[in-house]
Amino acid sequence: MIDIENPSTPPTKAKLSRDGPPLSPSHTATTFPSDGSPPTVTIDHKVSRSSRGVGGSLLLGMSKPVFALVAATVLATSGSAAWFFSEWLSIPGLKEQVSALEVEVTRLETQVVRLEHQVSRLSQEVDDLAFENDRYSMLNAQLNETAQEYQILNNQLNASTTRLESLNEQLGHSNGLFAELNAELSNQNQVYSSLNLELNQTQLELSALNDDLLSVVTFLNETSTNLQGNLESIVDFLAGQIDVNRFLVLETLENTYQQRTQSWDCGFRDFFLTEPFIQDPTVSIGSTELPSVLDFIESRLLTDLCLDLDDMQLYLQQTSGKTDLSDLTSNELIQGTSRYVTLVMEYYFGGNYGDDGGVSPEEWGEASYQCQNLQLPFLWS
Repeated sequence: MIDIENPSTPPTKAKLSRDGPPLSPSHTATTFPSDGSPPTVTIDHKVSRSSRGVGGSLLLGMSKPVFALVAATVLATSGSAAWFFSEWLSIPGLKEQVSALEVEVTRLETQVVRLEHQVSRLSQEVDDLAFENDRYSMLNAQLNETAQEYQILNNQLNASTTRLESLNEQLGHSNGLFAELNAELSNQNQVYSSLNLELNQTQLELSALNDDLLSVVTFLNETSTNLQGNLESIVDFLAGQIDVNRFLVLETLENTYQQRTQSWDCGFRDFFLTEPFIQDPTVSIGSTELPSVLDFIESRLLTDLCLDLDDMQLYLQQTSGKTDLSDLTSNELIQGTSRYVTLVMEYYFGGNYGDDGGVSPEEWGEASYQCQNLQLPFLWS
C-alpha cells in the first residue's frame, strides 16, 4: 500500500513470485477529505502465483520514470478532485446563518448595554438602600432608647398602681370601719331615742306624782286632825312611787344593755369582713388576728357592761374545750361570747338576789344605776 499523505514513507516493494512476474494491483482507492487536506491514495494489490519471473529494476511492472509520471498525474488529479469536492460539499444556508448570528450578536450587545444600565441603576438603589438602612438603624437605636424610657415609666406606673391598690385596701378597711361606726351610732341613736321616750314617760309620771303631792299638801292643809294617819298614808304612797320609778329606771338600763349585746356581732362581722375567718366560718381565727378580735370585743361590748376580758377568755376556754382561743372559728367565738353575755344579763337583771346570785334593784339604786359602781361585778370564774 502506498500512502501519498505521508510522502516520507517509502513505498512497499512488491514481492516477487518464485514462479513468475510480480502481481499487478487489483484495486486502487483515492480518498478526498472534506476539510481540504491532501487526498490519500491507497493501492491494494495481490501477489499472483504465476511462474513467470520479474526483473528487479521494475516497480509494479513499470520502470521508475514511467512510475513517476503516473504518480504525478495521480497527484494532480487528486488535488483537482479535492477542490471540486470541497466546493460541492459546502454547507447550504451557511451565509444566512452567519447573518442571523450577527443580528443575534447585535441584539445581545444591545441587551448587554441595557443590562449594564440596569446594573448601574440597581447599584444606585443599593446605595440608597444602604443609606436608608443606616437611617433606620439610627431610628431603631432611638426607638430602643424610647422603649427603655417607656419601660422605666411602666415600672414606675406599676409601682404607683401597687401603692394605689394598697391605699384602696386601706380605704376599703377604713370604709368598713366607718360603716361599723355608723351602724353603732345608729344603734346608739335608737337606744337614746328609746331612753328619751322612757324619760319623757318618766317625766309625765313624775309630773303626775307632783300633782299628787300637791293634792296631798292641799289635803294636809285642809285637815289638821288625825295628822299621824295622814302622814302614814303619804309615806306609803311615796314609797310606792319610788318603787315604780326605780323599776322604770332599771328597765331602761336593761333595755340599753340589751341593745348593746344584741348588735355587737353584726358590727364584728362588718369590721372583719375581708378576713378569711369571716368569709369562711369554718376557718380558725389564727394567732395573728386574735389580739385584734379580743380588742374589738372588749371595746365594743365588755367595757360597756363592766366585764373582765380575762374572765371571758377563761369561760371560752372551759366551754369550748380549746385552750388556745386562736383555734376558734368566728361562729364559735360569737356563740360563746353570746352565751357569756346572757349569763351577765341574768346576773344584772334576772331577779335572783343574794349569795352572788344577782344584783338587786336596791343595789342598782345604791350604785346610781352604773355597773362600775356595783360592789360585786359579774365574774364567771
